[in-house]
Amino acid sequence: MIFGSASELKELGLTIPAATELSLLLAERGVAIPDSIYTLKYLGKQLIALKKGGTADA
Repeated sequence: MIFGSASELKELGLTIPAATELSLLLAERGVAIPDSIYTLKYLGKQLIALKKGGTADA
């Protein structure tokens, strides 16, 4: 999984999708969100699920 190691890609100077970047920042702040998010649409679905009291897909 390429974006599963997003921090390594960033260390190499490569860019990652904005949705992946945002999900990493949220995870660093304690949001229980999967690290396999590549699109803003999927990120939105996960955040809505969390807001409704559910859990994000792992």
